Amino acid sequence: MELQNNKVNFTARMDVSNVSNNLKRWRSVANLFETKTARSPEDVFTLLPSREGSLDVAYRLENVDISFCKLQIPQIKKLLKETDDSIAASFAKLLVIYQAQVKKIGYAKEFLDKMSNNGRNVDADFTAKLWRVVMEKCMKDVNKSLEANTSLNVFRNA
Repeated sequence: MELQNNKVNFTARMDVSNVSNNLKRWRSVANLFETKTARSPEDVFTLLPSREGSLDVAYRLENVDISFCKLQIPQIKKLLKETDDSIAASFAKLLVIYQAQVKKIGYAKEFLDKMSNNGRNVDADFTAKLWRVVMEKCMKDVNKSLEANTSLNVFRNA
């Protein structure tokens, strides 16, 4: 939750501060995104550009950014052919998909915490394997959700 002009902001945010290409357009999309994400005050998408021109769509989870999709240049061009409102709506749908994956990550973290709190010795190898399986499952589920919604095909990774 964020205070803006003495008003409480109950929307998700999109951080485009790292983007340099089409920044004015991305700021417009970010503002529209906030209007479409009511009741998501803790959620932040960050667009992280690479040197090659691609954009990672990262989700802030505690102190870590996680990304289930990378927009390559052709995907970005296709996306930017849409209206700002349509792009914001697509990102709002993507947020719902990411939120579902974050719940799975939370369950895995809870499981590991319970094991540690119950005096069980949780070795690093087991932890690494569990996280690998959880992240593979999340990636699979994201792709399945993106395939099911044709308006989100631009977010699918090849």
